[in-house]
Amino acid sequence: MQYILGIDFGLKRIGTALVNTIDRFPSPFRVFAVQNNLQQAVNTLFKDLKQAGYELVQIVIGFPHFHYQSSIQVSIHKFVELIKTRFNVPVTLIDESGTTSEVKANLQELGLKNRTFKKAKDTLAATLILERFLNQQKPN
Repeated sequence: MQYILGIDFGLKRIGTALVNTIDRFPSPFRVFAVQNNLQQAVNTLFKDLKQAGYELVQIVIGFPHFHYQSSIQVSIHKFVELIKTRFNVPVTLIDESGTTSEVKANLQELGLKNRTFKKAKDTLAATLILERFLNQQKPN
């Protein structure tokens, strides 16, 4: 089965989610530590996906849109180049504006405390990024 990988990139953690191309229901995958080494994070991600047997056909990465170039945008561009080299699949950047805030609000509505969902918010934000991407792909 073929999958699309969604990524919520952060300087400390990378949240990931997967969706298969048939049923198109995104689900959280896992969080990867960056630890100031993007190459190592990409290698670990590649290894984990390969071991789990996921065949990727595309990667979607959340990208913050600012009116200026920020350090996070520069880091994401470096990350994208590493991803393209390692995975050899199309990479799409998608506006991630508000994803983390939306996830936090949803989890707080469920009555969860901030420390409870600290790691979950990264994978859930990646899931939301995938949902946005899939919604953009729907025919009108």
